[in-house]
Amino acid sequence: MSSQNSNPASDNYTAIKKYISIAMSAFYIFIGAMLLITKHFGASELPNKALSIGLGCLMAIYGGFRLYRAIKKPLS
Repeated sequence: MSSQNSNPASDNYTAIKKYISIAMSAFYIFIGAMLLITKHFGASELPNKALSIGLGCLMAIYGGFRLYRAIKKPLS
């Protein structure tokens, strides 16, 4: 007997989870790009440009990693 569940509701859940993961990765990439472009983050101002660039790069890299994982992971 297979340990995988062939329930259609479970298949819908995994598909929705994949799309949400892709959306969150796009959000991280967007925030990272905004931090690279601007020194202001919301209502607060970041202390220096190096912090803005470093944090922006880290968030963009993390968003890319999440996107890679979401795309490569099968819908099992």
